[in-house]
Amino acid sequence: IYTHSYLGLGLDEVRSAFKARTLAAKAADPCLPAGFPTALAAPPSESPQDQQQQQQQQQPDGAKPGQSVEQQRGFAGCLEGVRRELGLVEPATCVERPCGLRGVHQPSFWREPGVLVAFEHFRHASAALGLLSEATQGPASEAETAWSAGLEDKPWEDRLSVARLRAAAEEVCGARWEEIVAKEGEGAGKYGRMRQGQEHEYCFRATYLWAFLAEGLGVPADTEFKALLELQGVDIDWALGMLLFVAAGAGRIDPDAGGGLESSAGGAARGGG
Repeated sequence: IYTHSYLGLGLDEVRSAFKARTLAAKAADPCLPAGFPTALAAPPSESPQDQQQQQQQQQPDGAKPGQSVEQQRGFAGCLEGVRRELGLVEPATCVERPCGLRGVHQPSFWREPGVLVAFEHFRHASAALGLLSEATQGPASEAETAWSAGLEDKPWEDRLSVARLRAAAEEVCGARWEEIVAKEGEGAGKYGRMRQGQEHEYCFRATYLWAFLAEGLGVPADTEFKALLELQGVDIDWALGMLLFVAAGAGRIDPDAGGGLESSAGGAARGGG
């Protein structure tokens, strides 16, 4: 068994760093769809200070409220920024090959017999991008809860692959905002499973997920994987990392913090998606 946590390189952390770097450079966010109204970039905050900061983050290239993003850079532009945040522009020295991100030793797990399972953001993004069939899109679908015979015995209704994930990323990054949220007309409803209010984030999410697998871990394009929410009726989530953290003696669960983790250094941390 081999496990390693690429702490700080999760989707949400990378997105935050990506936005901060873009804001500092006073540049447009290359992952936003063309035609996207900048005033919708973030939900309102109760704090006046947060509202001001959010408004600044929403305005690429000095755009004023009410304007929209028109300089779309598509998948290539978004990928360039993602690669920079993942440290792929100047890869770290690999001491023990094969290596993944940051020069960390990363065995080629996709070469082993069995099924590659991805979860959390991989599952949510696959559904939002239309990569899952209707039978397996919903949460806790019958197709998944009945999967008790084992991974190797289950027919794959949805043959996801690294190549298909890239194709979906290229497609959504090339779509205009009006196309993504269209409710009527040709192509309407294609992205109907995107989380409302977050439709503008899926170019980044899809690009990040592909880059993490293909360039960060070196998973070949033809490698197939299954995107799941649960196995044998049991949810699979980031909680695995929490259990490893506690089992390693690095911290304990603090019930007074609502189930958060208290590290041996005295700080507190909570899990995220």
